[in-house]
Amino acid sequence: MWVQERAPKMLKKSNQKGFSIIEVLIVLAIAGLIMLIVFLAVPALQRNARNNDYSAEANRYASAFQEVQSNKGGGFLTVGSETSGTNTDAGKLWSAANPKTFTTVTVWVSGTAGAVPTAPTSDGNFSNTIYVMQNFKCASPDSWARDTGSVSTRQTSVLFTTESRTGVVTKCQDI
Repeated sequence: MWVQERAPKMLKKSNQKGFSIIEVLIVLAIAGLIMLIVFLAVPALQRNARNNDYSAEANRYASAFQEVQSNKGGGFLTVGSETSGTNTDAGKLWSAANPKTFTTVTVWVSGTAGAVPTAPTSDGNFSNTIYVMQNFKCASPDSWARDTGSVSTRQTSVLFTTESRTGVVTKCQDI
């Protein structure tokens, strides 16, 4: 008799264990939101880290340019492109900057407003070439436009691109 009285109480307790379907769905919805936030944030964080690398390397090229130019006696560097660090002015600049991100350095002497490399379009074509523009002053930090005001023959700028969510962003940095 004792077993019969005890049995219904034990069955009630065992039926109450576990999670309801609503609780499981709420937990899955919260986990899905967290995963969505992480998957949206991680690419942006990676892009920002790469852009910081591009800017830091552009600063290294600016310092390397000043070093190479002072070693040359303050004169203009010869125009050219370099990808290996040979004995040209662009190669010396390449070697002094110790490149990590950009695959090509191009040195330009800009005597006229039209002598500017074509900026990459915002269709997603990222350019990992850095341009060192002599006799050039940036019109704005986010443009490859040349300042048409008074530009000293000693004025030099570094042009490069960074990535954005929508495509390519051009950057101009005066040295």
